Amino acid sequence: MFTNVPVDGALKAIKRVINTLDEASLPLPKAQYLDLVALCMTFGCFSFNGKEYVQHSGLAMGSPLSPVAACLYMEVLEDEQFKQIMGSGSIWMRYVDDVLVVIPKDTDLDEKLTMLNAVNENVQFTIETERNDTIPFLDTCIVKAENRLKFKVYRKPTNKEDYVHFYSAHSDRVKSGIIIGFFLRALRICDEEYLADEIEHIYQAFSKLKYPKGLLIQLRKKAEQIRNRKRQATDKKNAKPTRWISIPYSKPAQIIARTLETTGLKVSMNAGGKIGDLVRKNANRDCSSEMSVVYEVPCSGCPKTYVGETGRGVEKRLKEHKSDVKYHRTSNAIVLHIDKCKHLPKWSETKILEKNIKKQTRKILEAAHIMSRDTFNTRLGCITWATPAVNLAVRQS
Repeated sequence: MFTNVPVDGALKAIKRVINTLDEASLPLPKAQYLDLVALCMTFGCFSFNGKEYVQHSGLAMGSPLSPVAACLYMEVLEDEQFKQIMGSGSIWMRYVDDVLVVIPKDTDLDEKLTMLNAVNENVQFTIETERNDTIPFLDTCIVKAENRLKFKVYRKPTNKEDYVHFYSAHSDRVKSGIIIGFFLRALRICDEEYLADEIEHIYQAFSKLKYPKGLLIQLRKKAEQIRNRKRQATDKKNAKPTRWISIPYSKPAQIIARTLETTGLKVSMNAGGKIGDLVRKNANRDCSSEMSVVYEVPCSGCPKTYVGETGRGVEKRLKEHKSDVKYHRTSNAIVLHIDKCKHLPKWSETKILEKNIKKQTRKILEAAHIMSRDTFNTRLGCITWATPAVNLAVRQS
């Protein structure tokens, strides 16, 4: 699109916007600002294979000014001609060079297309009409129901589902970010009746790329949490702000608090620090390093194991694992392995792999043991080890 937008037309569109602004909001006087923009847009020189070239027409690809200038130019064409051609009974919505138009049924599309393409020989349109009451727009498929519109994710027929492989050299953060993005898109676009199919499609697409099902489930839940947080933030932003006041705790303070809350104030009462609290905190800080361990839980039905770490002792951690199994908390990798293979863990044969180590060292060694063993962990740990380094770390430990 950029190379089809004339520089002169784009500059006129930018000038139209600049003239509506207060000069004090610009870093330069308006005339100098426009001269600087014109210099940046008309100097279309580049080099290729040791030779220098000049672009004679259109906006330059790769210039940060081109997207803004192209959109402003399209806005001028829309306001002055395109929308008038389509008529007041139509709805015109555009994103960069994709346009969604809703028109009356009796409209002659071929005539409208000819009139639109006659406006500018470089800005030419093609038409895609709805089929079976559906039409794609960007990555959204719009479905026309009886009295409303429904939405689901759209993929082109040429889509190959060729995303980042689980065993690629990309960081875990990049991989999880891609998957969370897919889940967020599904949650934002899909109506309820299409959401389950889209979630299942994401599971299948990334399972083919060797992503563990447990990891995909966890990332879906994280996407749902992100979605819910944004909704809550929006609701909180629109809600009336709450005013708080803090007062020392006492019996008279309780009476005062009830009175103040009738005026719309929220009251918090703080009793202050106690000697017992300070003693307990120091006791926890001085806990025995025997509690800091990396452990391994074998499976009763296959050679795979689960490797974990804790600073609170392996017995307490195993109780938590057993509770997760009892209440089927799918955030736990052991629960996911039981669901998939129907194998129970051998709790009694749990082994201590590392002990008497600091927290950061403990987490690093956990990652090394996960990579050096055949595990069913859904995460590889806090870091990704190179294979020679894994063997060296496990052997030295």
